[in-house]
Amino acid sequence: MVVSRVAKAIGQLTLIEQHLDPMPLTQAYLNSVTASIEAYQIRRVRWAAEWLDLRGQEVLRWKVVRMTGLKPDYSEKVEWAIASFGGAAAR
Repeated sequence: MVVSRVAKAIGQLTLIEQHLDPMPLTQAYLNSVTASIEAYQIRRVRWAAEWLDLRGQEVLRWKVVRMTGLKPDYSEKVEWAIASFGGAAAR
C-alpha cells in the first residue's frame, strides 16, 4: 500500500501530500505501514511475471513494463527485478 492510496481512501489526499511535515506522528505511522514506491513497483513486476507465466505466455521485459505501467525512470532495483523474473534486462 502506498501513502497516496491511504490518503485517497480517507478523502485527505491534498492534506497528506502537502502538509505531512507538521504531522510527525502521522508521517511516522504512514511510513511504518506503507511500502516505498520502489517496493510497490517490484511487487507489481512480480505479479505481472507470475500472471504471464501462469497463462503460458513468455515473460518479456516490454510485457512486464506495459502490464505494470512503469514509467521510464524506475530504479536499477526494479530493472533487476524485471530481469530476475524472466524479462530481458536490456533497457
